[in-house]
Amino acid sequence: MEAVMFPRHCCAWLLLVLVTAVTATAAQAANGGESFSAGFSNVRVQVFDLTPDDGQPAAYQLGTTITEMRADIASSSGLPTQGIQHTVSDNLPYTLQLNAYGLETTVYTGAGLSDAGFTYVMPSRPVEASAFRLEMLQVTPVILAPHSLLVVDGMANRTTSDLHPYDFIYLRLNGELAGLSTTDFWICCEAPPGTLARPFQFAYANTGSTPMTLSMMLNTMTEVTLAVPEPSGWAMLLAGLVLLAVAGGRGTKRALGRIGKAAGIVALCGNAGIAAAQSAADPFVIGRLSNVALTVVDIAPDDGITAAYHINEESVGLSNAVWWLQGEVRKDVTPPVGTPAQSQLDFMAWQTSIATNGARGDAVSSIVWDAETPLESSFYYSISNSYDYAANITLRPGTALVLSGTLFQQYVPRGMHPYDLVQSFFTAEMNNEYGASHFSSTPAKYGPDTIQEWNQTFDFTLAITNPDPIDAAIGLRLHLYSGMIPRLPLLPVPEPASYAMLLAGLGVLCRYRPKRAGATAG
Repeated sequence: MEAVMFPRHCCAWLLLVLVTAVTATAAQAANGGESFSAGFSNVRVQVFDLTPDDGQPAAYQLGTTITEMRADIASSSGLPTQGIQHTVSDNLPYTLQLNAYGLETTVYTGAGLSDAGFTYVMPSRPVEASAFRLEMLQVTPVILAPHSLLVVDGMANRTTSDLHPYDFIYLRLNGELAGLSTTDFWICCEAPPGTLARPFQFAYANTGSTPMTLSMMLNTMTEVTLAVPEPSGWAMLLAGLVLLAVAGGRGTKRALGRIGKAAGIVALCGNAGIAAAQSAADPFVIGRLSNVALTVVDIAPDDGITAAYHINEESVGLSNAVWWLQGEVRKDVTPPVGTPAQSQLDFMAWQTSIATNGARGDAVSSIVWDAETPLESSFYYSISNSYDYAANITLRPGTALVLSGTLFQQYVPRGMHPYDLVQSFFTAEMNNEYGASHFSSTPAKYGPDTIQEWNQTFDFTLAITNPDPIDAAIGLRLHLYSGMIPRLPLLPVPEPASYAMLLAGLGVLCRYRPKRAGATAG
């Protein structure tokens, strides 16, 4: 009789299931009531002038606020889900109430951006409900004048009496056009039960010479699952896992054999496709970061504290790498901050370079693919450059820190295959304990779009504030990356070895042809 092997990964799954069962049983034992509320209050929008000497005042204009409110409660006994939703415009106050299956829920919004949130009361546990979700979402369009800094602040509130549902309070301010940055703020339910009132403040800077359209979003939401499976449910789950393990043990070799044959076919097709003639020109991708600057704005001029920041420590890293199926070659350089440096790696068909002139955030990345250099038999490569800058900053109270710079990205395909992948992206982030302000630009795509060249230059900006009366710790990260993943080499004609490999592969597939349906095992 064939021995049945019990895969080790199934043991891990069984252990996870048992731990979950014990945890759920302990949660079910908590029969006390629960109440929870979360929301915003005292929301205020301000604007500050980034260039007070240019004669153009800072300004902003708010559009109509659209508020979406929703409450859904699902039954544990198979009854239909009770749900209700409503959309409010023109900054009108509204209250949405849904009481079902032992839950009392309310979603509300005040006039304008003043007060909004939700609350629920659950008298006892367990209740007939199996899960519920409450959500309030406000979206307000904003037009921000040139050289203006928009600051939104207020109070985020959360009160809970017992257990911690999966809730969050979330704010976002982002531009509606591609290439604009985003500022986020969030509060998760990690503190002990009780009342948590936390001031929030987030910002967006328009350093350009034309008005900018933004979208401001305030969001509170909770999703809670209440039901605990009965013992029969756990028994059925365990039985199913055992059956899957047995079936997997008996059929693993046959499945691996089929997968191996399919992989061989794909590999052979890939090598055969080299016959497509490609241009012998040299494709390249370039990314350049320049004019990076940090400036401060005093958003609390009456607090008696001078707006300022201090860089405590910073680091720079340069990296080149070429990876293929047979190995990897890479080069890493960590120059002293403020020192010009370059890391160059020329390997096989690629010339890669990443360099910095020593100025904060200034870097140039380039990859050139020499189309006339033969590649090895492997048909998968990955080539990359990266520049990384990191700093820990102390930001004074009442200070907004604005990061700005210029980004250049260019790609010229020159005969690359449509399904080669080219990557050129840049990310910047400043974060504190409340949230983050971030920017990213990634023009590369898979598929036929890759062969469309691009050449773009634009300025970027992002901002972060310190709403506390004490110094705040700010993290700053910059990442510039260029990469290529060729699917097919650019050689116009396959080498004789490619045809030999193709014939050998076909012979192997014929040797292991499938048995006829009527054959019996010997």
